[in-house]
Amino acid sequence: MPTTLIIGGTGDIGSHTARKLVEAGERVVCLDLIPNPARSRLNELGDKVKILQGDISRIEDIIDAINENKVEKIINLPGTRGHHNGK
Repeated sequence: MPTTLIIGGTGDIGSHTARKLVEAGERVVCLDLIPNPARSRLNELGDKVKILQGDISRIEDIIDAINENKVEKIINLPGTRGHHNGK
């Protein structure tokens, strides 16, 4: 089963993308700076989704996520808090 890393995977777009990938038969790893609020969005997907806390500005976090999970593909969907409100 292929594994895809979604950077920003616990946000609105990332969690929707994770769901679609799981439906397509993929295993998903989500890397997010603050993943806690979205855990409930992804809990229903069980062991097909792994949630990691990490900072995309730290290359070590990304490399660790890739190496530890045998990632084959990466989708980059990070968001900026407050940006949508013009702040």
